[in-house]
Amino acid sequence: MQRSIRDFPFVTVVIAVINVVVFLIMEYFGSTLDTGYMLKCGALSYAEAVTQGEYYRFITSMFLHFGFEHLLNNMFLFIVVGYHLESIIGKLRYLFIYISAGVIAGIVSLGYHYFYMRELTVSAGASGAIFGVMGALLITFVFGIGRERVSPSRIVIFLLLTLYSGSKDVEVDAVAHVVGFVVGVVVLFFIMVLPTIIKNKTALR
Repeated sequence: MQRSIRDFPFVTVVIAVINVVVFLIMEYFGSTLDTGYMLKCGALSYAEAVTQGEYYRFITSMFLHFGFEHLLNNMFLFIVVGYHLESIIGKLRYLFIYISAGVIAGIVSLGYHYFYMRELTVSAGASGAIFGVMGALLITFVFGIGRERVSPSRIVIFLLLTLYSGSKDVEVDAVAHVVGFVVGVVVLFFIMVLPTIIKNKTALR
């Protein structure tokens, strides 16, 4: 009984519920397809986040979505992939990867569009964080972490789901997706894989 409670994906469920509740509340008071309304509710843009110092938007934007389809695609992939990663690496590590991937993806994407593309964009969504979860999950397979829980066939399915989810976005933020994925890979490597490698080398001396 205790094991089943411990293995329940609380973090995944709570994050998904927050996203859905926020979406429903926002839809009640306005339209999540309205860019101006999304900005008022915490979406990410250079003018507000950087110029005006509203850095909280790097977090709040992760819980906002442009329309029902955007929310549905992201939450479907998140629940499928997140459930597995949380059960393998634990809740705190999982939450850290989710938040760090989402925030860093938002920062890099915002800088890329503003400084390189010379675009003033308004962005929202959890895709950067979700791709971070996907990257971390891939590393668990490559290095055999929790191998009994995730088979190669499931990894392939997750990758296909990731590509499908990204392709379904009206305006795909490829930069956020790539950065989020890389952050997930790097963070999991440093917090789980590298310590194990160092420990094994030390034990052999």
